[in-house]
Amino acid sequence: MSKTNANLIWKIADLPLRPYQPNRYDDVILPFTILRRLDCILEPTKDQVLAECKKIASTKVDPDVLLKAKFKLPFYNTSRSCRSAYRQRSAGRGTS
Repeated sequence: MSKTNANLIWKIADLPLRPYQPNRYDDVILPFTILRRLDCILEPTKDQVLAECKKIASTKVDPDVLLKAKFKLPFYNTSRSCRSAYRQRSAGRGTS
């Protein structure tokens, strides 16, 4: 399975008109792969985390402690942006 995923990633990297030279792929592909995986892990609770963060913003509660405990994850993301939203916007413009 991981070999299949790795092959898919390299196949995507070989698509023409990409802004990266082949000798720089390692610097780009691995970080973006990790970011996407983290985004996938956080996606099911994303809206709930944002709502909870907004709710406690005016209190003196430490959001780090509360969000980690409530959602039982060692990390969270309070950014409204996510990779799937970027992909949907790109698809709407006719590019991928």
